Amino acid sequence: MSDFVESVPRLNVEITAEQAEQLQKLIPRGLRGQIFRVLINDLITMLEDATKRELVLAAILNRMINIPETSLEISNGSS
Repeated sequence: MSDFVESVPRLNVEITAEQAEQLQKLIPRGLRGQIFRVLINDLITMLEDATKRELVLAAILNRMINIPETSLEISNGSS
């Protein structure tokens, strides 16, 4: 009798050597999985509305929507 071990779903995406190098350089190893899980959850949320799904996918592929760094507000501690 064999024991069935359920595998954890994984996403494998081919990236360029340059992209891999930049990700290794810019995102600490312990945070990479967490960062990509957050991005995937946000994408799923955006795609859940079937009436907007095609529009969202087209907008992403055409770079009409992205993660703009200007949306990040960083406080320098002085008010």
